[in-house]
Amino acid sequence: MYVDDMAECQTIRYAEYQPETVKSIRSVIPPEIACGNPLDAYWGYKGAEDGSRKIFNSIAADPNVDIFALRYDPSCSGTAAELEEMYVGCAAEVAAVTDKPVALLTPLDGSISSAKADDLLDKNLIVLGQREFFSAFDRAVRWAQPLSPISKELPIDRLGMEKRLQDFAGKPFSGKPALDFLAAAGMPVVESRFVTSVDAAIRAANELEYPVVAKIGDTGVLHRTELSGVITNIRDAQELSAAATKLFAAGPQVLIIQPFVRDGTEMILGLETDSVLGTFILIGQGGIWTEIIEDVALRPAGLREGEPERMLAELRINKILRGFRGAPALDIEALTSAVTRLDAIARSLGDKIRSIDINPLIVRKHGAVAVDALIVPWSPRDE
Repeated sequence: MYVDDMAECQTIRYAEYQPETVKSIRSVIPPEIACGNPLDAYWGYKGAEDGSRKIFNSIAADPNVDIFALRYDPSCSGTAAELEEMYVGCAAEVAAVTDKPVALLTPLDGSISSAKADDLLDKNLIVLGQREFFSAFDRAVRWAQPLSPISKELPIDRLGMEKRLQDFAGKPFSGKPALDFLAAAGMPVVESRFVTSVDAAIRAANELEYPVVAKIGDTGVLHRTELSGVITNIRDAQELSAAATKLFAAGPQVLIIQPFVRDGTEMILGLETDSVLGTFILIGQGGIWTEIIEDVALRPAGLREGEPERMLAELRINKILRGFRGAPALDIEALTSAVTRLDAIARSLGDKIRSIDINPLIVRKHGAVAVDALIVPWSPRDE
Protein backbone atom coordinates (compact mmCIF):
# COMPACT_ATOMS: atom_id res chain seq x y z
CA MET A 1 0.00 0.00 0.00
CA TYR A 2 1.21 3.51 -0.60
CA VAL A 3 0.10 7.12 -0.43
CA ASP A 4 1.47 10.11 -2.29
CA ASP A 5 1.78 13.14 -0.08
CA MET A 6 1.27 14.19 3.51
CA ALA A 7 3.48 17.27 3.50
CA GLU A 8 0.85 19.43 5.21
CA CYS A 9 0.22 16.98 8.06
CA GLN A 10 1.28 18.12 11.51
CA THR A 11 0.63 14.91 13.43
CA ILE A 12 0.64 11.86 11.11
CA ARG A 13 3.90 10.10 10.28
CA TYR A 14 4.72 6.84 8.53
CA ALA A 15 5.27 4.20 11.20
CA GLU A 16 8.49 2.21 11.31
CA TYR A 17 7.57 -1.47 11.30
CA GLN A 18 8.79 -3.64 14.13
CA PRO A 19 11.15 -6.53 13.21
CA GLU A 20 8.38 -9.13 13.54
CA THR A 21 6.23 -7.22 11.05
CA VAL A 22 9.09 -6.89 8.60
CA LYS A 23 9.77 -10.62 8.86
CA SER A 24 6.11 -11.44 8.17
CA ILE A 25 5.96 -9.10 5.16
CA ARG A 26 9.28 -10.35 3.78
CA SER A 27 7.97 -13.93 3.85
CA VAL A 28 5.38 -12.89 1.26
CA ILE A 29 6.82 -10.25 -1.05
CA PRO A 30 9.56 -10.80 -3.65
CA PRO A 31 13.10 -9.80 -2.61
CA GLU A 32 13.27 -7.00 -5.19
CA ILE A 33 10.41 -5.07 -3.47
CA ALA A 34 11.44 -2.83 -0.59
CA CYS A 35 9.92 -3.74 2.74
CA GLY A 36 9.10 -0.31 4.11
CA ASN A 37 6.26 2.02 4.88
CA PRO A 38 4.44 2.89 2.67
CA LEU A 39 4.48 -0.56 1.08
CA ASP A 40 3.75 -1.21 -2.59
CA ALA A 41 0.60 -3.33 -2.72
CA TYR A 42 1.33 -4.82 -6.14
CA TRP A 43 3.85 -7.49 -5.23
CA GLY A 44 2.44 -10.15 -7.56
CA TYR A 45 -0.71 -12.06 -8.36
CA LYS A 46 0.18 -15.62 -7.34
CA GLY A 47 -1.20 -16.23 -3.86
CA ALA A 48 -2.12 -12.57 -3.60
CA GLU A 49 -5.16 -13.11 -1.39
CA ASP A 50 -3.45 -15.24 1.25
CA GLY A 51 -0.38 -13.03 1.09
CA SER A 52 -2.42 -9.85 1.42
CA ARG A 53 -4.36 -11.26 4.35
CA LYS A 54 -1.11 -12.11 6.16
CA ILE A 55 0.53 -8.75 5.41
CA PHE A 56 -2.53 -6.68 6.28
CA ASN A 57 -3.01 -8.41 9.62
CA SER A 58 0.69 -8.14 10.46
CA ILE A 59 0.75 -4.41 9.75
CA ALA A 60 -2.48 -3.72 11.63
CA ALA A 61 -1.20 -5.67 14.64
CA ASP A 62 2.10 -3.74 14.75
CA PRO A 63 2.17 -1.63 17.97
CA ASN A 64 3.82 1.21 16.00
CA VAL A 65 0.84 1.46 13.65
CA ASP A 66 -2.21 3.48 14.74
CA ILE A 67 -4.03 3.82 11.40
CA PHE A 68 -4.18 1.21 8.63
CA ALA A 69 -4.60 2.76 5.17
CA LEU A 70 -4.87 1.00 1.82
CA ARG A 71 -4.86 2.62 -1.60
CA TYR A 72 -8.05 1.68 -3.44
CA ASP A 73 -8.79 2.51 -7.09
CA PRO A 74 -12.42 1.69 -7.94
CA SER A 75 -11.95 2.91 -11.52
CA CYS A 76 -10.01 -0.23 -12.49
CA SER A 77 -11.53 -2.85 -14.76
CA GLY A 78 -10.97 -6.49 -15.59
CA THR A 79 -8.37 -8.42 -13.62
CA ALA A 80 -7.14 -5.28 -11.89
CA ALA A 81 -10.66 -4.59 -10.58
CA GLU A 82 -10.86 -8.13 -9.20
CA LEU A 83 -7.53 -7.61 -7.46
CA GLU A 84 -8.74 -4.29 -5.97
CA GLU A 85 -11.88 -5.92 -4.57
CA MET A 86 -9.78 -8.74 -3.13
CA TYR A 87 -7.67 -6.17 -1.30
CA VAL A 88 -10.85 -4.54 0.01
CA GLY A 89 -12.08 -7.91 1.28
CA CYS A 90 -8.83 -8.47 3.15
CA ALA A 91 -9.01 -4.96 4.59
CA ALA A 92 -12.57 -5.67 5.78
CA GLU A 93 -11.28 -8.73 7.63
CA VAL A 94 -8.71 -6.53 9.35
CA ALA A 95 -11.36 -3.96 10.25
CA ALA A 96 -13.46 -6.70 11.86
CA VAL A 97 -10.74 -7.64 14.36
CA THR A 98 -8.94 -4.38 15.14
CA ASP A 99 -9.99 -1.24 16.98
CA LYS A 100 -7.67 0.85 14.79
CA PRO A 101 -9.17 2.94 11.97
CA VAL A 102 -9.00 1.19 8.60
CA ALA A 103 -9.22 3.51 5.59
CA LEU A 104 -9.37 3.09 1.83
CA LEU A 105 -7.69 5.93 -0.07
CA THR A 106 -9.12 6.68 -3.50
CA PRO A 107 -7.12 8.63 -6.10
CA LEU A 108 -9.87 11.26 -6.24
CA ASP A 109 -12.49 12.11 -3.65
CA GLY A 110 -15.95 11.19 -4.88
CA SER A 111 -14.73 8.44 -7.21
CA ILE A 112 -17.19 5.92 -5.77
CA SER A 113 -20.94 6.15 -5.32
CA SER A 114 -22.44 7.08 -1.96
CA ALA A 115 -24.15 3.67 -1.85
CA LYS A 116 -20.78 1.93 -2.25
CA ALA A 117 -19.22 4.19 0.39
CA ASP A 118 -22.06 3.37 2.81
CA ASP A 119 -21.65 -0.35 2.15
CA LEU A 120 -17.93 -0.15 2.93
CA LEU A 121 -18.62 1.95 6.02
CA ASP A 122 -20.91 -0.83 7.27
CA LYS A 123 -17.78 -3.01 7.15
CA ASN A 124 -15.86 -0.42 9.22
CA LEU A 125 -13.94 0.77 6.15
CA ILE A 126 -13.62 4.54 5.79
CA VAL A 127 -13.37 5.72 2.18
CA LEU A 128 -11.59 9.04 1.58
CA GLY A 129 -9.71 10.84 -1.14
CA GLN A 130 -5.97 10.91 -0.51
CA ARG A 131 -5.78 14.58 0.51
CA GLU A 132 -8.99 14.30 2.52
CA PHE A 133 -7.58 11.30 4.39
CA PHE A 134 -4.53 13.16 5.62
CA SER A 135 -6.51 16.29 6.44
CA ALA A 136 -9.23 14.39 8.33
CA PHE A 137 -6.92 12.17 10.36
CA ASP A 138 -4.51 15.01 11.05
CA ARG A 139 -7.40 16.92 12.61
CA ALA A 140 -8.66 13.86 14.46
CA VAL A 141 -5.25 13.20 16.00
CA ARG A 142 -4.76 16.84 16.98
CA TRP A 143 -8.18 17.14 18.61
CA ALA A 144 -7.71 13.84 20.43
CA GLN A 145 -4.56 15.08 22.14
CA PRO A 146 -4.81 16.34 25.75
CA LEU A 147 -5.70 20.01 25.95
CA SER A 148 -3.18 22.42 27.40
CA PRO A 149 -4.42 24.55 30.31
CA ILE A 150 -6.10 27.89 29.70
CA SER A 151 -3.49 30.65 29.84
CA LYS A 152 -3.39 33.11 32.69
CA GLU A 153 -5.57 36.16 32.17
CA LEU A 154 -3.50 39.29 31.73
CA PRO A 155 -4.52 42.39 33.73
CA ILE A 156 -6.10 45.25 31.78
CA ASP A 157 -7.59 48.62 32.67
CA ARG A 158 -11.12 47.22 32.69
CA LEU A 159 -12.83 50.25 34.30
CA GLY A 160 -11.10 52.72 32.00
CA MET A 161 -11.87 50.66 28.91
CA GLU A 162 -15.48 50.18 29.96
CA LYS A 163 -15.84 53.94 30.35
CA ARG A 164 -14.46 54.46 26.84
CA LEU A 165 -17.15 52.12 25.51
CA GLN A 166 -19.84 54.01 27.43
CA ASP A 167 -18.58 57.35 26.07
CA PHE A 168 -19.56 56.21 22.58
CA ALA A 169 -23.01 55.08 23.73
CA GLY A 170 -22.93 51.85 21.77
CA LYS A 171 -21.75 53.50 18.55
CA PRO A 172 -18.76 52.10 16.59
CA PHE A 173 -15.55 54.12 16.77
CA SER A 174 -12.17 54.00 15.09
CA GLY A 175 -8.97 56.00 14.76
CA LYS A 176 -7.13 57.35 17.78
CA PRO A 177 -9.88 56.54 20.34
CA ALA A 178 -9.86 52.92 19.17
CA LEU A 179 -6.07 52.75 19.44
CA ASP A 180 -6.21 54.35 22.90
CA PHE A 181 -8.73 51.69 23.89
CA LEU A 182 -6.34 48.95 22.81
CA ALA A 183 -3.39 50.63 24.51
CA ALA A 184 -5.29 50.45 27.81
CA ALA A 185 -5.05 46.65 27.47
CA GLY A 186 -1.30 46.79 26.85
CA MET A 187 -1.59 46.42 23.08
CA PRO A 188 1.29 48.15 21.24
CA VAL A 189 -0.15 50.95 19.10
CA VAL A 190 1.37 53.53 16.79
CA GLU A 191 1.75 57.02 18.22
CA SER A 192 -1.00 59.30 16.91
CA ARG A 193 -1.91 62.99 16.96
CA PHE A 194 -5.36 64.51 16.42
CA VAL A 195 -5.13 67.78 14.48
CA THR A 196 -7.75 70.25 13.24
CA SER A 197 -5.67 72.37 10.87
CA VAL A 198 -2.87 72.13 8.34
CA ASP A 199 -0.48 74.03 10.63
CA ALA A 200 -1.27 71.68 13.51
CA ALA A 201 -0.60 68.73 11.23
CA ILE A 202 2.85 70.10 10.38
CA ARG A 203 3.66 70.68 14.08
CA ALA A 204 2.59 67.11 14.88
CA ALA A 205 4.75 65.71 12.08
CA ASN A 206 7.75 67.67 13.33
CA GLU A 207 7.28 66.01 16.73
CA LEU A 208 6.81 62.53 15.29
CA GLU A 209 9.47 62.93 12.55
CA TYR A 210 8.98 62.23 8.86
CA PRO A 211 7.87 60.21 6.99
CA VAL A 212 4.31 60.31 8.32
CA VAL A 213 0.80 59.21 7.43
CA ALA A 214 -2.23 61.52 7.35
CA LYS A 215 -5.71 60.06 7.78
CA ILE A 216 -9.24 61.29 8.12
CA GLY A 217 -9.65 61.33 11.90
CA ASP A 218 -13.38 61.74 12.53
CA THR A 219 -14.27 58.83 14.81
CA GLY A 220 -17.48 58.15 12.91
CA VAL A 221 -15.53 57.41 9.72
CA LEU A 222 -15.02 53.66 10.01
CA HIS A 223 -13.37 52.69 6.72
CA ARG A 224 -10.90 55.33 5.59
CA THR A 225 -9.21 53.41 2.79
CA GLU A 226 -12.45 53.07 0.83
CA LEU A 227 -12.87 56.87 1.06
CA SER A 228 -9.30 57.57 -0.12
CA GLY A 229 -8.87 58.98 3.38
CA VAL A 230 -5.32 57.73 3.97
CA ILE A 231 -2.15 59.26 2.49
CA THR A 232 1.11 57.47 3.31
CA ASN A 233 4.84 58.12 3.08
CA ILE A 234 4.60 61.91 3.43
CA ARG A 235 8.25 63.00 3.49
CA ASP A 236 8.26 66.69 4.37
CA ALA A 237 6.15 69.70 5.38
CA GLN A 238 5.36 70.66 1.81
CA GLU A 239 3.96 67.21 1.00
CA LEU A 240 2.07 67.17 4.30
CA SER A 241 0.53 70.59 3.67
CA ALA A 242 -0.77 69.38 0.30
CA ALA A 243 -2.03 66.10 1.74
CA ALA A 244 -3.75 67.71 4.73
CA THR A 245 -5.37 70.35 2.51
CA LYS A 246 -6.71 67.63 0.24
CA LEU A 247 -8.11 65.59 3.13
CA PHE A 248 -9.73 68.59 4.86
CA ALA A 249 -11.33 69.53 1.56
CA ALA A 250 -13.27 66.25 1.68
CA GLY A 251 -15.09 67.51 4.77
CA PRO A 252 -13.56 65.95 7.90
CA GLN A 253 -13.10 68.06 11.02
CA VAL A 254 -10.10 66.12 12.32
CA LEU A 255 -7.04 64.42 10.87
CA ILE A 256 -4.76 61.81 12.43
CA ILE A 257 -1.01 62.14 11.95
CA GLN A 258 1.09 59.03 12.58
CA PRO A 259 4.62 57.85 11.87
CA PHE A 260 4.77 55.88 8.62
CA VAL A 261 5.57 52.29 9.60
CA ARG A 262 7.37 51.04 6.51
CA ASP A 263 8.96 47.70 7.26
CA GLY A 264 7.07 44.61 8.34
CA THR A 265 4.14 42.39 7.42
CA GLU A 266 0.52 43.43 7.81
CA MET A 267 -1.69 41.16 9.94
CA ILE A 268 -5.27 41.37 11.11
CA LEU A 269 -6.42 40.59 14.64
CA GLY A 270 -10.10 40.35 15.36
CA LEU A 271 -12.64 39.78 18.10
CA GLU A 272 -16.23 38.77 17.42
CA THR A 273 -18.98 38.11 19.95
CA ASP A 274 -22.01 35.98 19.15
CA SER A 275 -24.98 36.12 21.53
CA VAL A 276 -25.21 32.31 21.51
CA LEU A 277 -21.70 30.99 20.83
CA GLY A 278 -19.71 33.57 22.80
CA THR A 279 -16.57 35.48 21.89
CA PHE A 280 -13.95 34.40 19.37
CA ILE A 281 -10.42 35.53 18.50
CA LEU A 282 -9.18 35.74 14.91
CA ILE A 283 -5.73 36.17 13.40
CA GLY A 284 -4.80 36.30 9.75
CA GLN A 285 -3.13 38.08 6.88
CA GLY A 286 -4.02 41.75 7.02
CA GLY A 287 -4.04 44.90 4.94
CA ILE A 288 -5.83 44.93 1.60
CA TRP A 289 -5.36 41.15 1.27
CA THR A 290 -7.63 40.16 4.16
CA GLU A 291 -10.77 39.53 2.13
CA ILE A 292 -8.92 38.31 -0.95
CA ILE A 293 -6.58 35.70 0.53
CA GLU A 294 -8.82 34.66 3.45
CA ASP A 295 -5.87 33.27 5.39
CA VAL A 296 -7.18 33.21 8.97
CA ALA A 297 -7.32 31.09 12.12
CA LEU A 298 -10.16 31.28 14.66
CA ARG A 299 -10.46 30.19 18.30
CA PRO A 300 -12.91 30.69 21.18
CA ALA A 301 -11.78 33.36 23.64
CA GLY A 302 -9.96 32.07 26.68
CA LEU A 303 -6.98 30.84 24.71
CA ARG A 304 -5.01 27.90 26.01
CA GLU A 305 -1.28 27.96 26.56
CA GLY A 306 0.52 27.87 23.24
CA GLU A 307 -2.71 28.54 21.30
CA PRO A 308 -1.51 31.76 19.58
CA GLU A 309 1.48 29.85 18.21
CA ARG A 310 -0.76 27.02 17.00
CA MET A 311 -3.05 29.53 15.30
CA LEU A 312 -0.07 31.03 13.46
CA ALA A 313 1.04 27.56 12.36
CA GLU A 314 -2.27 27.20 10.46
CA LEU A 315 -1.65 30.29 8.33
CA ARG A 316 -0.02 30.32 4.92
CA ILE A 317 1.60 33.64 5.79
CA ASN A 318 3.41 31.92 8.67
CA LYS A 319 6.27 31.11 6.28
CA ILE A 320 6.78 34.82 5.60
CA LEU A 321 6.61 35.70 9.28
CA ARG A 322 9.36 33.19 10.05
CA GLY A 323 11.62 34.35 7.22
CA PHE A 324 11.28 33.33 3.60
CA ARG A 325 13.82 33.30 0.75
CA GLY A 326 16.41 35.27 2.63
CA ALA A 327 14.04 37.73 4.27
CA PRO A 328 14.56 38.18 8.01
CA ALA A 329 12.28 36.45 10.49
CA LEU A 330 9.80 38.80 12.10
CA ASP A 331 8.97 39.19 15.79
CA ILE A 332 6.65 36.22 16.35
CA GLU A 333 6.76 36.73 20.10
CA ALA A 334 5.46 40.31 19.74
CA LEU A 335 2.66 39.07 17.48
CA THR A 336 1.57 36.30 19.84
CA SER A 337 1.73 38.76 22.72
CA ALA A 338 -0.71 41.03 20.85
CA VAL A 339 -3.03 38.05 20.34
CA THR A 340 -2.85 37.34 24.06
CA ARG A 341 -3.69 40.99 24.83
CA LEU A 342 -6.73 40.81 22.56
CA ASP A 343 -7.77 37.61 24.33
CA ALA A 344 -7.53 39.47 27.66
CA ILE A 345 -9.98 42.06 26.31
CA ALA A 346 -12.29 39.28 25.16
CA ARG A 347 -12.23 37.52 28.50
CA SER A 348 -12.81 40.69 30.50
CA LEU A 349 -15.11 42.72 28.23
CA GLY A 350 -16.37 40.28 25.59
CA ASP A 351 -19.99 40.67 26.69
CA LYS A 352 -19.74 44.43 26.09
CA ILE A 353 -18.05 44.33 22.67
CA ARG A 354 -19.66 43.23 19.43
CA SER A 355 -16.39 43.21 17.51
CA ILE A 356 -12.85 44.54 17.28
CA ASP A 357 -11.03 44.80 13.98
CA ILE A 358 -7.30 45.60 14.21
CA ASN A 359 -6.11 46.01 10.64
CA PRO A 360 -3.32 46.34 10.10
CA LEU A 361 -1.18 45.20 12.97
CA ILE A 362 2.30 45.49 11.49
CA VAL A 363 4.75 42.81 12.61
CA ARG A 364 8.33 43.97 12.31
CA LYS A 365 11.76 42.47 12.83
CA HIS A 366 11.58 43.86 16.35
CA GLY A 367 8.13 44.42 17.76
CA ALA A 368 4.62 44.75 16.41
CA VAL A 369 2.33 47.77 16.33
CA ALA A 370 -1.39 48.33 15.71
CA VAL A 371 -1.86 51.06 13.11
CA ASP A 372 -5.65 51.20 12.84
CA ALA A 373 -8.64 49.66 14.58
CA LEU A 374 -12.42 49.60 14.63
CA ILE A 375 -14.35 48.96 17.85
CA VAL A 376 -18.04 48.04 17.77
CA PRO A 377 -19.57 48.01 21.28
CA TRP A 378 -22.44 45.73 22.15
CA SER A 379 -25.72 47.65 22.09
CA PRO A 380 -29.30 46.80 23.16
CA ARG A 381 -30.32 46.30 19.53
CA ASP A 382 -27.89 43.36 19.35
CA GLU A 383 -29.91 41.43 21.93
